[in-house]
Amino acid sequence: MPPDRGAGRPDPPDAADAGGRPRPTEPPEESTAATIRAAVEAILPPDEEFPGAAALGVGRHVVEAMETALPGSADLAARLLDAFAAEAGARFAGLDPGGRSRVLRAMCADEAAEVRDIADRVLLFSLGGTYSEWTGFDRSARELHTPPAVWGEMGYHGPVVAHPDYRDGL
Repeated sequence: MPPDRGAGRPDPPDAADAGGRPRPTEPPEESTAATIRAAVEAILPPDEEFPGAAALGVGRHVVEAMETALPGSADLAARLLDAFAAEAGARFAGLDPGGRSRVLRAMCADEAAEVRDIADRVLLFSLGGTYSEWTGFDRSARELHTPPAVWGEMGYHGPVVAHPDYRDGL
């Protein structure tokens, strides 16, 4: 059995939130947040009926989810997005929508699994933040106060305890 490297050392007081989830040690840089927002906007852009994931604040969700899963990964993602965008002579956030899409596609198709994994995380957390309860969730009260607008647009009425048709015999 491998040795317990943390044995005898208390966790730092801010190592976890009230729900026991790990908390990032430092907030990412503002440039990281701007780059992630630009990626979110490229993944789920606004149109006539949808304000776009960036307008819903999903960039913040992506950064928080990435930092919770692996501290420092939001900064890494932003740096990779900028590195891939450098071939076009700009930072990722400075690219037009087509350029941003090309960068994301290139990262998703890269031969390095680690690059693909980072791109996948940005995609996954963007979709999750947009279509889950996140945009209507009051994190301090831990309650869903306002159902996300996209639910109504999709015809989803929100979670239910049980559907009456499935309760027969219970």
